[in-house]
Amino acid sequence: MIAVSGSQQRQGLGSEVLRAVEKSIRAVNGRLLLIETSDKSSFERTRLFYQKHGYSEVARIPDYFTDGDGKVSFVKRM
Repeated sequence: MIAVSGSQQRQGLGSEVLRAVEKSIRAVNGRLLLIETSDKSSFERTRLFYQKHGYSEVARIPDYFTDGDGKVSFVKRM
């Protein structure tokens, strides 16, 4: 799980962390990176962040975490 404190968002820190994770996966010849997040409206910026970084939405599972909080899965080929 990765996260950036609200007060430090929009400074490129999340992008930097994500690039480091991707680099680590490529270094061990990983093929895919799977991201899972909430489908709640409060996570819209999170979903847009992953799309901006080349991740494609591949699945949605309603009520996965709790009733009314589904899971959205994204994937990116390394």
